[in-house]
Amino acid sequence: MKLAILLLLCLCSMAQAKTVHVSDFATPNDNADDTPGFQAAIDKLKLAGGGILVIDDGTWKLLGTVNMVTYGNDISYLIQGDKGAVIQIAGGQSMLAFYIGNANHAEFRDLIFTGSPSQQVYDCQFLILAAYTGRLTVNGCQFFGVLAKDSVISSMNVETRIQDTDFFGCGGLRGVVTGAAPFGSIVVRGAKFIDYGILRNVYYSKPAAPSWINIEDSPDRPVQFLTASVTIEHSRFDEGALAHIRIKNVPHVRILNCTHNVSAVISSKGISLDRVKNGVIANGAFGWSSNRRPALELINGSFAKVSGLIFGNAVYFADVDTSSAVDTSDCPVCKERK
Repeated sequence: MKLAILLLLCLCSMAQAKTVHVSDFATPNDNADDTPGFQAAIDKLKLAGGGILVIDDGTWKLLGTVNMVTYGNDISYLIQGDKGAVIQIAGGQSMLAFYIGNANHAEFRDLIFTGSPSQQVYDCQFLILAAYTGRLTVNGCQFFGVLAKDSVISSMNVETRIQDTDFFGCGGLRGVVTGAAPFGSIVVRGAKFIDYGILRNVYYSKPAAPSWINIEDSPDRPVQFLTASVTIEHSRFDEGALAHIRIKNVPHVRILNCTHNVSAVISSKGISLDRVKNGVIANGAFGWSSNRRPALELINGSFAKVSGLIFGNAVYFADVDTSSAVDTSDCPVCKERK
């Protein structure tokens, strides 16, 4: 009986959710700035208490900020792409494309984002910036050639889920995906970070990022925040970043079933853990640099348990400073691959 009531409430909630189409406020494929139309659609959803914004088929151009900040923490948004919906990000190095704050939940689903094909052009400062929001979800999206002055996606004090999402030829001065997780968790699952991409016969490849994923929290967090965690699994990392994953001051880190094509550039590495107290790295593959580079780096009192790792070509196991430690009891090859 309780289950039936809960199901009925969920169905009623879905039926009541407001749905707005961006095509009611802007026109695709005309190379005009569609930011005012996007903002008008979001404002309509704000007045309705949240809901679904459908990005219709076509190419949409954003030169400014779509402000999704709400107050009262009682609004959720789903930004849903129709088949073929492409959002071109073209506002330059100070642009914040989607700004989310104080919402219950914001989700971007089934969307394609593109930057300029020109390698040296900054497309934005942030494409998605979420701060003090209940949850941010990016699901089934693709990003082609977006170069950010800071990062493509940045999540600050937000439960974050990035899943089944691909980044092709993207870059950011701080990283492609960045964030802090003091109040909960950041999860990346089923993602690809590749140093080039082709969409509709257009080639995209921006300058290498320092990290594909860069998560860093303050070392001075109170004890109650020590449950913060980062989980990265079933994801692929290409060589277009000096450190594929860089995590600092996060107590709990799990990196599982990932593949890494480690760069041959000096100082490159697969995974860097800095002040990580409880790390688990399992079932990962690290290749195929022609130069001697480490799969892992552990510094400043970090600890990790490793298992099921394999290494290719000149990639060796780890650089571990004297304050850090790694448990290789379940990874015999790690002991050999020094």
